[in-house]
Amino acid sequence: MPEQERPDGQQTPVVVLPPEYYMPVGYQEDEIDLHQYVNVLFRYWWLVIGTPLVALLITGVLAFFVMKPSYQATALVAVIKPRYIAQFSPNFQTVPLDQLQLPYKAYPTLAMSADLLQRVYTQVTDKLPPGVKGVEELRGMVSAKNGQDPSMIELTVSGPDPRAAADIANIWADEFAKTVQEVYGQGTSEVPAFEAQLKDADAKRQAAEQAVVEFEATNPAGILEAQLADKRAAFLSAMANERTIQGVISDAASLRSRLAKQSGSSKSDLVDDLSALLLEVNALNSSVSLPAQMDQTSGSTAPQQPSSPVQLQIQSGAALSDKTVAEQIAYLDNLIVALNERAKETSAQAAAMQPELLALQQ
Repeated sequence: MPEQERPDGQQTPVVVLPPEYYMPVGYQEDEIDLHQYVNVLFRYWWLVIGTPLVALLITGVLAFFVMKPSYQATALVAVIKPRYIAQFSPNFQTVPLDQLQLPYKAYPTLAMSADLLQRVYTQVTDKLPPGVKGVEELRGMVSAKNGQDPSMIELTVSGPDPRAAADIANIWADEFAKTVQEVYGQGTSEVPAFEAQLKDADAKRQAAEQAVVEFEATNPAGILEAQLADKRAAFLSAMANERTIQGVISDAASLRSRLAKQSGSSKSDLVDDLSALLLEVNALNSSVSLPAQMDQTSGSTAPQQPSSPVQLQIQSGAALSDKTVAEQIAYLDNLIVALNERAKETSAQAAAMQPELLALQQ
């Protein structure tokens, strides 16, 4: 930049502006000439088209004649919660179903474990390709992952033979299911233990039944119970019979008191005859030997056996018999005496049964 001198001797800088259309050094326009590139492409068109075609041809040859095809077979294993948990003894502690948590994320890792693949390898040796000579080579053929649903485990096997890949996948799935059951306490190894417990329980049941049979054969408890029931029934029957006799005695005494207020030579009326007849029936039901009865009139009949049904046939309303009041009173006196004797016998029988009944109860 040029400088001018001032009167005081100092130099003053002079600013020179560039022209309006000034172009810096090295500046080029945006336009590029592509003619030479296009000419090269047209000149070597056969190379541009032939190279992809040759590469495609080589790939096809390798795919059909050199490279062996690979197939995939996938086996699905569903892991679900058990519907019920059997517990036969305190030795087998189980978790409640509502608290049971299944480790779905751990299942793929378990499926790829060395122990599991070793068991699979020993079963599929004849189905493996020639290059697979061990568990590590088998590991390269298989893969395991969770499906969209974590409870679905996808076990995939790759190989040149589709049938062999499917067989390997199925065997792998079976071994995986067994391993899951063994690891998480749902294995079939518990079944023999449960069967052994069932057999033991059945043997104990049979032994207990045999012991009961032997005990009943030597123990007179059954006979004693039958005797006790028989004695109890007889005792209750005697007590009930005694109460019935006492009731008949009371009714007979009441009827006698009413007849005693009447004239002894007068005929007994229909009500008194019916009352006496009912007393006879009750006495017969109590198995009491009645005193000699007077001849029955043509107008009435009374039962003579305790098992006969009572039938009254009344032809007239005058009276059931020709007894006088005095004769009726005499008959009632004899009936009361017989009933008292029967009551004493029944009471003695009941008293004699009590010691036997107490002895059987002990």
